[in-house]
Amino acid sequence: MAKKRASGSRRAACACVFALPVAIGVGLGSAAGAVPVVYQSPADDGVDPGTPFALSGAPTESLYLYVDSGPLASVVGAPCVDGTGDEVCAYRFCVETSDTVGVVDFLPEAGSDIVWRISPTELCATGGKATVGELGPIRVGELILSSTEGGDAQIVEGEVVSASLTLDGVPLRVLAVPEPRRPLQLAAGLLFLCVVSRWRRSA
Repeated sequence: MAKKRASGSRRAACACVFALPVAIGVGLGSAAGAVPVVYQSPADDGVDPGTPFALSGAPTESLYLYVDSGPLASVVGAPCVDGTGDEVCAYRFCVETSDTVGVVDFLPEAGSDIVWRISPTELCATGGKATVGELGPIRVGELILSSTEGGDAQIVEGEVVSASLTLDGVPLRVLAVPEPRRPLQLAAGLLFLCVVSRWRRSA
C-alpha cells in the first residue's frame, strides 16, 4: 500500500506539471488532430505494427519504444505555442508489467532530453523538446524486460503536449504478450503418444 500511495503522489506531481501547458494553451485550439500514440517497434525502425510483441520466454527481451502524433509540420503558428501541426512538445507515459514479466533496465535514446524511473514492474518516462517540438516517430528508448511464461506489458497512462500547447491523452494499449502456444502441435504430440502407448500394450 505504501508503494501505491508514493506512486500516486508522484503521478499527482507530474499531473500538476503537465497541467501548466494546458492552462496556458486554453483557447488556442488543437493541432492537426492526429491521435498521439506510444508503441513498440519490433524492428526498431519506428514502424507501429499495431499488434503486441510476442514474448518468447527468453531470459531478456527488448521493447523499442516510440511516440508518434503524426508527420504534419505546423504551417500556421509556432510549434509549442499555437501551432497547427503534429509536433510533440512533451510526453509522459508509464508502462507496467504483470505476472512473470519484469523490468530489467531502460536505455534512453542517445542525445534525448528524457527523465525516467523504473521499478521491477514499471517504467515511467518524460521527455520532449518544449521549445520547438518534434515530428514523429520519436524514439524514446529501449525497455529491457525479463520474462518466462505468462504476463504482459502495457501502457497504463500517458499524455502528450501538442503543437497548440494542449494536452492529449495517449490511448492505453498492450505492448507485449506471451508468445501463443501451438495447440495443433501439442495435440499432434499427445495423439502420437496415445498411439505409441496403445501399440505397446497390444504388442
